[in-house]
Amino acid sequence: MNVAWQAVGSIVSIVSALAAIGALFFVIINIWLLNRTLSANINSTLLQDSIEIIKYVSNRTHRYDYFYNAKRLNLDDTYKIEVLCACEMLANYCNLVLVTLNTLEANERAHWQRFVQTTLAKSPQLRAFIDTYRTW
Repeated sequence: MNVAWQAVGSIVSIVSALAAIGALFFVIINIWLLNRTLSANINSTLLQDSIEIIKYVSNRTHRYDYFYNAKRLNLDDTYKIEVLCACEMLANYCNLVLVTLNTLEANERAHWQRFVQTTLAKSPQLRAFIDTYRTW
């Protein structure tokens, strides 16, 4: 009889171990799914914010050249304050993108890295703004 109880105890131990492994697997899958959902939500938010910035820039077409065609801002430029405010907005947005990169999937991360690099490459005014206010 003692041997039978030992066998039952062994079976219960094995079943308990398998249940723990199954629960651990379930937790790992849920964490993975949660990370994918978080990444998708962050990417969606970045895209939506990007659309709002594009709307802002395109709302007044004279802004476009400062950010996409390498136009430089002169000290006496009529749109100086407007362009500097847009630079601040875009600099803050680029910073947000860079801060959130590690939460994104690899293919999304590469896209947003290229976005920041291209945006900075096309706008000497934005680069100058960032250089001026680098300590912010």
